[in-house]
Amino acid sequence: MKKYEWIFIDFDGTLVDSLNSLYNVYLNFLKKFNIVGNKNEFTKLNGPTLTEIVSYFKKRYNINENESELLKTYEHEIELSYSQNVKPIPGREILLDFFRKNGYNVALVTSCSQKIILSYLNDHNWNSFFDVIIYGDLVTHSKPDPEIYNLALTKAKCDREKILVLEDSENGYISAKKAGLNCIVVHNKSQQEIFSLFQ
Repeated sequence: MKKYEWIFIDFDGTLVDSLNSLYNVYLNFLKKFNIVGNKNEFTKLNGPTLTEIVSYFKKRYNINENESELLKTYEHEIELSYSQNVKPIPGREILLDFFRKNGYNVALVTSCSQKIILSYLNDHNWNSFFDVIIYGDLVTHSKPDPEIYNLALTKAKCDREKILVLEDSENGYISAKKAGLNCIVVHNKSQQEIFSLFQ
């Protein structure tokens, strides 16, 4: 009998190699306002939604532009980055296929917007890998708040001990743990190490 029935899996840095591209978007966006970004701040922003990130920029750096215009600009740059630069992490499609073929239910739990995710999944024919998708725009409070994983729990209708979360960031890990879920940070794990969790 399988130890887990559901896999809750993050997107950025867990399934797709997006962080370097997103870091460049972050740097270039701030550069327009003569602000120099840094890796520490970017890492802290791995988890919040785009709306929260733009709101943070506006307050933190006293940017005068309208928040909705800032969001539109930042979102456009992010969308371009996903369509042109963001590739699946090698072996992750094999992992998703393994879950499907071995009867695991899979929920994609991401701070990304529905628009970005659906476009990416369509472009890569990944729609069939996921039973449930929880987008960042479905919640009020993003990671590290547990709201997004609590929503995934509601959709899965499964006992917590039958769920394993795969995450890449500290914010994601904290979010999952606050929701009472088992979580493995796979950022530095090999494909073989990840597969060993299911043997």
